[in-house]
Amino acid sequence: MKMKLAFGALIAGIGILMSQYVAAAEEAAKADDAWLKDATKWKFSNGQEVNGGAKGGFSVADVDGKKTGKIDFDFSAGGGYVTASCEFVGGDAFSNIKVLVKSETKAQLLVRIKDAAQETYQYKLKYTTPGQWQELTIDPKSPAAKFGGDANGTFDFPAKKFAIGVSKGKDADKGILYFTAIQTVK
Repeated sequence: MKMKLAFGALIAGIGILMSQYVAAAEEAAKADDAWLKDATKWKFSNGQEVNGGAKGGFSVADVDGKKTGKIDFDFSAGGGYVTASCEFVGGDAFSNIKVLVKSETKAQLLVRIKDAAQETYQYKLKYTTPGQWQELTIDPKSPAAKFGGDANGTFDFPAKKFAIGVSKGKDADKGILYFTAIQTVK
């Protein structure tokens, strides 16, 4: 009898976990629709101010059954970074931002968030799992650098702009960065 109850509890627990997984996947799909439904809202920057800029571009692609942002980058002739940016979706108070990324090479990633006072917060992250999706978490209160705007060093909600890209590093001069499932966590 106890074994039947334990087995029943185990099955119920698995059911709860599966429903949470499905809910998270549905939330990620909604995030994709909100962020990536209109590729024309994204602007590509080749970092022109650093050694004449890098080569590259932005587009939306389907990868592994996911709608993704696709950033092509090539630092072989110069440049220090590339980014794709758009207006922030759901910029009211949040504790962090999660995003899934994938590339065929390791990469130094760059995220920038502009707050309500036009101050830009820059975050440096490492992509370390070539060929696999990796979830990154960005804490708006822990930037690597801050510049512009009111320069008060306090993140002023709502967030206004989001940018993601690749910084020139020791890992790769050329490649593609895919990103998807951008979500704010309250």
